Amino acid sequence: MLLAGTLITASFLSAYFISASANHSALYWGARTDLVSGHQLRADDIEPLAVLLNRSADIYMPAKSQPIGSLIVRGIKKGELLPRASLALHRQLTDFVSLPISVLKSDIPSNVREGELVNVYQVGEPNLVSSTIAPLLVLSKVGVLGIDKSGSNMGGSQTFTLSVKAIEVLNILKATSAGRLVIVRVNG
Repeated sequence: MLLAGTLITASFLSAYFISASANHSALYWGARTDLVSGHQLRADDIEPLAVLLNRSADIYMPAKSQPIGSLIVRGIKKGELLPRASLALHRQLTDFVSLPISVLKSDIPSNVREGELVNVYQVGEPNLVSSTIAPLLVLSKVGVLGIDKSGSNMGGSQTFTLSVKAIEVLNILKATSAGRLVIVRVNG
């Protein structure tokens, strides 16, 4: 009986030590919320996550690094680890700008939030007979950096700040002068 008890105890101890030696998890930065391209990383955007990574460890930002202030160059979903390739220092990323646009409340889905991706379309004015332009996709899968709801009750419009490539700014400014803009939330 003593021998059986000793063998069982030894097997539990060996399993514990094997498991402990194999489990070398480390802390890496993970997204606390959805992060869009062009967003400048803040301390409340990320949290340390204990994960076990083998060969892919060099791909992600370890929690001992300081990514605060970096810009997101590829959208990162909530709970996802921060890939090194998705971050750039501000001076490395000059092709993204923050662009405010005013959109009629009736042309905005009610469930659009900051951090989501949207498409922006140009459509003709419905009350102008001469405005019979076909709908045109102006911006595709751009990130919503901010939504100003303070003036949403006055004038029936709302201001969105979008993260767009600098090269696209003229296209959207032309679209605002030739019709109205419609925001469509990208699902998935």
